[in-house]
Amino acid sequence: MAESMVEQRTDPKLFGLSVISAMRRAAGPALLAQDFNRRQPPTLAGTQFDFLASETAAGLLSMAAVGEMVIDKMPFVPARISPLPLAGRMASGALVGAALSAERGEDVTRGAIRAALITAVATFVLYFVRIVLGKSFSTLLSGMLEDAVVLAYGWSLIERP
Repeated sequence: MAESMVEQRTDPKLFGLSVISAMRRAAGPALLAQDFNRRQPPTLAGTQFDFLASETAAGLLSMAAVGEMVIDKMPFVPARISPLPLAGRMASGALVGAALSAERGEDVTRGAIRAALITAVATFVLYFVRIVLGKSFSTLLSGMLEDAVVLAYGWSLIERP
């Protein structure tokens, strides 16, 4: 019984990068790609996610994350809990969960579902946190605070050389 309970725990990196994907859709996969790209020997070799370890993927996903941080402050951006933005965040979380599970030789589908659900819940929680922050700070400032959390928390989760 105790063994099965231990197996059900979500590791901090999967949880954290899933929450980061809820904050900024591209940031979770970008941070994960940066992490995988630095690892020697490569830990995703032979999996369907080995593309995440490439410099190209790390660079493109990082540019997408920076672009999203800029675009997020624009008034025309729909709410993160709208169906399409929510689906995109959940897909990013699922990618993170699947890749981390593949790296560990675990069930990729289970990792993807777990991360997508964490991302969905975090998206709603963080949406309301952002609304509360918006009452005390401008939308721009609350968005910048969220960006700072994404970067600080994200960098704390990944391996650095």
